[in-house]
Amino acid sequence: MIGPTIGIASITVRRIASNTSDCYVQEPIPGVGGYNEMDSNADTCCLGRNFIILGYTQRVAEVYPYDANMPPTRVPIVSGATAYDVPGSNETIILVVNEGLYFGTKLDHSLFNPNQIRSYKIPVWDNPFDEMRPDMGIDLGSYFVPFQSKGTKIRFKSRSPTERELA
Repeated sequence: MIGPTIGIASITVRRIASNTSDCYVQEPIPGVGGYNEMDSNADTCCLGRNFIILGYTQRVAEVYPYDANMPPTRVPIVSGATAYDVPGSNETIILVVNEGLYFGTKLDHSLFNPNQIRSYKIPVWDNPFDEMRPDMGIDLGSYFVPFQSKGTKIRFKSRSPTERELA
């Protein structure tokens, strides 16, 4: 159980080498929040400013934007962590995404593909019209991370964890 902590402001820039190019990634300071949006159109999970890097795969992906006239961007593939503070308690859950695309501070939110999460046998309910299961969220066994909807977005908030929380 982790209570509130105060992080020292710093910015980490890491050079990630691959056999095809170099990537420069700016990580957030501890405590930076952002939403995790469910996006079944995303090819994989995309990690933004609310994630920190746990490990590098030493691989990059060429990510093509929505506009075919724009060039692709090289993005590192990493294992990343975000902290979810359980409402009404002092508990914090560290959620780990393996082999996600890491955008760091370039992206103010993160994208989760719910079908990818389900493929790893983690129950996800992201359908606001499902009368059989009115509470949307991710079932982690001992914990349930509820989603909220805002317009067409299904999401939950988390933040970049501190070193203490990761330990």
